[in-house]
Amino acid sequence: MRNNMETTIKKMKSGSIIGQIALFVLSLCGSAIVVAMVIVALTAVSMNSRFSEAFFTTNKTVERIKADIENGKDYNKVLELIQIEEKRPLAISIANKKDNVIAHYGEAANLKTAKIFNYDEEPFVQISLESVPDDSDLEENEIRINMPNMVREFYESTRGLNENATQVFQDELFTYNYWIKSPINDDYTAYTKNELVIYGKDCAIAIAIAAILGVVFVISSFAGLFRTIGNIISQRYYLRLLLSDPITGGNNEFAFEQNAFKNITHIIYKKSGFAIVDLSLEKYQNYCTLYGVDEGEKLLKGIESILKSNLHSGETVSRVSGGNYLLLLRTDKISIDEKGLAGRAKAIVDSLPEKLAAIDKDNSSLSGLGNIHLKAGMYYIPPVINEDAKKRRDKKTLSIKNLCIKAGMAKGAITEDSGFMVYNHDMWEKEIWESKVEDMMEEALINEEFQVYIQPKYHPATEELLGGEALVRWISPTEGFISPGQFIPIFERTGFVTKLDDYMIAHTAKLQSEWLAAGKEIVPISVNVSRAHFAKPDLAEHIRDLVAQYPLPNKYIEIELTESAFFDDKNALLTTVHKLQEYGFEVSMDDFGSGYSSLNSLKDLPLNVLKLDAEFFRGEDFGGRGEIVVSEAISLAKKLDMRIVAEGVEKKEQVDFLAGQNCDMIQGYYFAKPMPANEYEERMK
Repeated sequence: MRNNMETTIKKMKSGSIIGQIALFVLSLCGSAIVVAMVIVALTAVSMNSRFSEAFFTTNKTVERIKADIENGKDYNKVLELIQIEEKRPLAISIANKKDNVIAHYGEAANLKTAKIFNYDEEPFVQISLESVPDDSDLEENEIRINMPNMVREFYESTRGLNENATQVFQDELFTYNYWIKSPINDDYTAYTKNELVIYGKDCAIAIAIAAILGVVFVISSFAGLFRTIGNIISQRYYLRLLLSDPITGGNNEFAFEQNAFKNITHIIYKKSGFAIVDLSLEKYQNYCTLYGVDEGEKLLKGIESILKSNLHSGETVSRVSGGNYLLLLRTDKISIDEKGLAGRAKAIVDSLPEKLAAIDKDNSSLSGLGNIHLKAGMYYIPPVINEDAKKRRDKKTLSIKNLCIKAGMAKGAITEDSGFMVYNHDMWEKEIWESKVEDMMEEALINEEFQVYIQPKYHPATEELLGGEALVRWISPTEGFISPGQFIPIFERTGFVTKLDDYMIAHTAKLQSEWLAAGKEIVPISVNVSRAHFAKPDLAEHIRDLVAQYPLPNKYIEIELTESAFFDDKNALLTTVHKLQEYGFEVSMDDFGSGYSSLNSLKDLPLNVLKLDAEFFRGEDFGGRGEIVVSEAISLAKKLDMRIVAEGVEKKEQVDFLAGQNCDMIQGYYFAKPMPANEYEERMK
């Protein structure tokens, strides 16, 4: 979900109003070019159409001359007849082979200077957008029209309009005279004069059409611009909501990560050290319960307001959840040491209660501020003073999330109700160890590096072996003996503990089946099943199938649950317990008395065995009240038809007391420590 949110934020930030304005300007320029091209195209089509018409008329005239000459008529007589017709060329000249004009009407063709086109090479118009076009590159059958000059003339003519408004449309803006050369026979050639004229109306029509297109383009461009800008503004609005804390109105966790990344990697702050501070208002929910949610939210706003007032350039703060805040603090270029920054961070945290009380002295709900507890952990990021520091602040590898986790680890190491701690080398070593364990655990399971140790359970009076508990020990070929406290919490955090549960159940069942096959008198051995495993709906069937791999009655495997498992879905747990008992397994509760719901759990769940927590038997003052609690717990279990196991028993007087209370079994150092399976096998004799 976090990755989806980050992707959404990036997309929202990618929209740029400046980019859209630039795109709009380019669109207008493109529209202007299109409009100019339309004017050029319309003008060219109109002119070329008139060329075609002139060539068609010339063709008819020359064909008539040929016919009349063949019928014996004189050249001059033929020209006189053509001259009186309505549709005819402006002038016609007939020349011999030596290019001497022997007959003509109208203007006689000057064959040396006139613009002449061959009949079989119809000319075409080239429109020029240059103010002073160069005709040197024209082909023989081309003519060029200077569009800017023509439009300028049209504009000048419109300025002189008076009463005769139609005159401007009849004015000639461009006139071009040319001759068309057509052979009559082998001895004579006809030259017909034509005139290409562009009137004001031609230019007006082209400009009008282009103007309409231009208006359409501009309107659509403005509409697109406004729509896009509106979308970007909406995205920025929703982006602000997405990055805002709904209670304080400030930044939330996503905004903190982005701001922190930008500041830490910014080139202007490379000589500054940074610190991420994870600050928690402990028991915030209790405060809300006592004073109300509204006052709780007011407290959160007050804390953020005070934290913001302590920030300098390049620093930021965000509330991330409940009473939890993240701060990014920065050193200046002179004071770059971690100690100085830690002192400033601690001072900010320590001053919070006093400053909160000063915000609103008349508000009675603030009377509880003297009892609030604040914990803060800090992780320091040094300035770019060497290659190692440069790598740690590289944009490609920097993870603000990981830095926040380190600050959280420092906070988690605080054992008091309040305090401040900086991430140190011990925490770094712990982090390295956790990473190493995560890298090794899968291979260790495959290589069976996890060994089954068994701690026997004895009757307190007869000292008879009645059972055992399977405990895991990790014997690594590289790390040696690894105690459960060094890897079980990591397995629980990663979820790997469920695989270890399966491993221990299967290996314990295998040992029991081998001893049974060897004719030994075996007793039940309990195997711990973690709380995480109870999320599996078919857990009972899963355990049954693991044990079924070996020829062993299920009664010799006892499934041991921790009391914390009873805090989850009780109905699902009850169903699993019933199924396990139906399949022949016994079920026990470990660490009874270490939690707060023990009696309620006993009421709901029909357990077979109850294990008293070792804390009952530790310390020098077991007698008195401790003996009363243990005695009553044993009595209660007996009434509920449960067997009792007392674990952690180390002293003779405790054994004697438990024997007198009719305790069923004792598990502790008084009789035996956890031992390898082969040593336990010897105890079975």
